[in-house]
Amino acid sequence: MRQETLQRRAANTEADREVLLSTAAFLFGSRGYHDTSMREIASHAGFSTGALYERFDSKDAMYCEVVRTHFESIWQRLDRALALHRDCLPRLLAITGAIFDHVTQHRSFLRLYETHPPTVSEPYQSKIRQMQSEERARRAIIAVMAQGQDAGLMLAGEPEFLAEMYLAMVIRAAQNFLAGRQPLPEKEAIAELFLRGASVRRDIVRQLHKTSPA
Repeated sequence: MRQETLQRRAANTEADREVLLSTAAFLFGSRGYHDTSMREIASHAGFSTGALYERFDSKDAMYCEVVRTHFESIWQRLDRALALHRDCLPRLLAITGAIFDHVTQHRSFLRLYETHPPTVSEPYQSKIRQMQSEERARRAIIAVMAQGQDAGLMLAGEPEFLAEMYLAMVIRAAQNFLAGRQPLPEKEAIAELFLRGASVRRDIVRQLHKTSPA
């Protein structure tokens, strides 16, 4: 009986954290980080300010946790995308779709994070940098590019270079969407544009090899 009570309390505690973090993400995204107070977060989530501070030491700590949940969400999306497909092109489309879906779902907060990131205190800034250094999207795309070359997909260049090119296109599209400049393109359009460019580069490289002196 005591074990069941502890498990129920743990579940309630985790549910409370999710509500508070979701509320914080919404308010940060809609009002701005510096214009949102801990009291407002607590009020919107249906908690007392004291109860909020029992779970988070500061607004900086909350922001860091919100960022962590977003990284974990996109990492899980990437893992699912890679697990669902074996071939490189479906994997590339799935990765792109996972990123675009995440950006669409969390647009308001990611607009803040990408375009107007607040400066938070240490050690939270260090924690965010550590999460950024994971570069899981980049590493997933590198693996797909290497897989494509192994499968005979004629792409010129090292997988790392190709991944940087492709990820830059995806990030640029996401940033334009977050800034309200353009809607997100179809994932197939991004992949097609990249593959066309890679094919042109391949043809140029072939021509250079033909014209190079022996």
